[in-house]
Amino acid sequence: MRFSPDPTELPKVPRPKTTVFTHTDDAGVTPSVSRAVADLWRAGILDGFSVIANGDGMAELREAALSAPERPLRLAVHLNLSEGQSSAPPARVPLLVDDRGHLRHSFGSLLSFWIGGSPARRRALVQQAAEEWRAQTARVTDGFAPRRLASLDGHIHVHALPFLFRVACEIALEFGVPGVRISREPLFLPPGRFFPPRSWWDNLPKHVVLRACSRLNEPTANAAGLSHPDRIVGILSSGRMSAADALAGVSAAERGGAKVIEVVFHAGRETGPPVSRWANRADLERSYRSVGRQFEAEESARLRETLIRRGYRSD
Repeated sequence: MRFSPDPTELPKVPRPKTTVFTHTDDAGVTPSVSRAVADLWRAGILDGFSVIANGDGMAELREAALSAPERPLRLAVHLNLSEGQSSAPPARVPLLVDDRGHLRHSFGSLLSFWIGGSPARRRALVQQAAEEWRAQTARVTDGFAPRRLASLDGHIHVHALPFLFRVACEIALEFGVPGVRISREPLFLPPGRFFPPRSWWDNLPKHVVLRACSRLNEPTANAAGLSHPDRIVGILSSGRMSAADALAGVSAAERGGAKVIEVVFHAGRETGPPVSRWANRADLERSYRSVGRQFEAEESARLRETLIRRGYRSD
C-alpha cells in the first residue's frame, strides 16, 4: 500500500485549525502485525503507533523507525496487563500473571479486583502494575533510541482506570514522556445509516465507561503537566472503523471545541501461523486475525487522503 500525494496537485482550501493525528494500537505484538503497521507509517498514512512491549514484533518496528530518522513518528507505549509474558519478573508481579507468567487481566477484571480488594491488595496491585509498566516503558525506550516517546496509552484501555491512570502519569514523568492518552470520544452516530450497526451498540458501554473515567483522569494529567489530545476517535467504531466513521467522529469532536484529535485504528492484522502467546486466548487470536483489521488499514489510507485534501494538520 502506497500513499505519496503531490502537494502541488492538492486543491487550495482553507487550512483548519484542528490537528488530527492518525494512529494505530497493538503494534509490535507479532512480526506480521508490525510489518503491516510499518508499511502504513512509511507510506505516510499513519502518524504513529503504540507498541506492545512484550510482543514478538519489536524488531520490525525498530528497523522501520530507525531506517527513516527524518520522518516524524508519534511513538507510544501500549501499556499492557492483558496478554503475553510479563516484562517484569513474574515473581515480582504475581497479581498480574497466570501460572505461565503471562499477563492475564482485562479492564473488567481489574475493576472487579479494585472494588472487591482490601486496601493492602489494592496497594499491591498498583505497585505491581507500576513495576510491570516501568519495565515495558524501559524496553520501548531502549529499543527505539534515539527516537523519543511521545505518549503512553493502554492496551484495551486499562490505563484509563483512574487508579492505574495515576500510575501511567507517574511513569510518563519518570521517563520524560510528554503525553498520555485520555480515552474520551464524542458521542456520534455512524454516517449514512438510519440505525447504528450492532458493533456500535456493542461498543457503546465501553464508550460510556471511558468517558466517565476521562472526567476523573483529565485533572490528573493536567496536574502532572502532561499533554493529551482533546478527544480521540475509534471506540464506538472499533473493530471495523471506516474513513467515513472517523470523519464523523472528527466533526463531532470539532463541534465540541476539540483542537487536537487522535484517530485510533487497529490496522495491523495477524496473517502468520499460530502464535504461542494466544495458545489459551482464542478471543485474542480471533481479534488479531479479524478481517476488520485489514479493513481498517485500507480505510486509514482513505482517511489520510481526505484529511490532506481538506487541509487538516498533523503537526
